Amino acid sequence: MRGTDDRSHDRPTRPDDSTDRMGRRRFVIDFHQPAPPEEVFPLLCPTREYEWIDHWQCRLLYTETGFAEADCVFSTELESHETWVVTRYEPPEHIDFCIFTDAEVVVQLKIAVSRRDDGQADLRWERTYTSTGPSGRDRVQELTAAEVEGRMRDVNERLAYYLERGDMLRSVRFGNGS
Repeated sequence: MRGTDDRSHDRPTRPDDSTDRMGRRRFVIDFHQPAPPEEVFPLLCPTREYEWIDHWQCRLLYTETGFAEADCVFSTELESHETWVVTRYEPPEHIDFCIFTDAEVVVQLKIAVSRRDDGQADLRWERTYTSTGPSGRDRVQELTAAEVEGRMRDVNERLAYYLERGDMLRSVRFGNGS
């Protein structure tokens, strides 16, 4: 008598209905930068962002060099507490992050840098939001292309300003005298 050959453990599991209901949204935005990839790419770094993003703050948790690198880990307090992990690091063309938030959302951020015919850089920002709980589901469902694009446009403008002028574009704040 032969035993049954149950190989179900060899098959990938499919998400159940609750996972599908949790929510996932993906946004892709392309921008141009007025510098070659070799100048743009190093600025996509938690340490170097202090040079060009007004009010940027992060805490480096793991890095061997003090800068972005494969497996670099840092945290921020942007909209919520976020822990960022560099999951792909291929200078000067690709840097990917996986961002874990305490707002029940995981974000995959993939940035591709390519060279234009004129030697300057094009950047493709791909952001994928996946909810991991009920409040995250609501947040992901509420995201709009205009909201995500607006934030990314702000980052792109700050980066372009820094590349063109070598100085930080300062935010205008009301009510506190600055």
